[in-house]
Amino acid sequence: MVNKQVVLDTIRKMFDSGIDDSVVKQTLLDIGLSEDEISAFMAEAKGVDSGEEEPEAEEDYEEPVERKVSRQIADEHAAQEAMHATTHAAIDGHGARLDALGEKIGSVEEKLGKIDSQTLKPSNKDLVDLLAASNQRLASLERQVSDLKALNMALKSIMEKILETDRKILGKL
Repeated sequence: MVNKQVVLDTIRKMFDSGIDDSVVKQTLLDIGLSEDEISAFMAEAKGVDSGEEEPEAEEDYEEPVERKVSRQIADEHAAQEAMHATTHAAIDGHGARLDALGEKIGSVEEKLGKIDSQTLKPSNKDLVDLLAASNQRLASLERQVSDLKALNMALKSIMEKILETDRKILGKL
């Protein structure tokens, strides 16, 4: 589903920009990776990063200050874009799930709409009870969809604020 190299590059950029392991792990969970995959990716990314630190340290002494700052800004910007893309992928995934749930609710409503409560005879108490239970379930699903939409909007708002803050920080650099 996801390209291994893209995920590894993104994790490395996130580590290079100082993002905490728990944030990286949560981001990977949001894009649908399992705990085992996350552990493997993070271990591989850390293993490669630790091997590359010494040569980079030697290069730092040779690079002019402007080049180092510009490289740091570019790395930070790339990490921000990767985080932003990951967030959007997670939000899109949630949106797809909400759409599927909405379609299922619509199907249930359509089926329930076909049942006319006036045609039910009092002797069909089981059907009346089933209809009442279905209505309760439908109301529960509607509340869940509403809650998911609110959570989705809150997540989007938070991510936009984080992105804006990061842009301000980059602007100051």
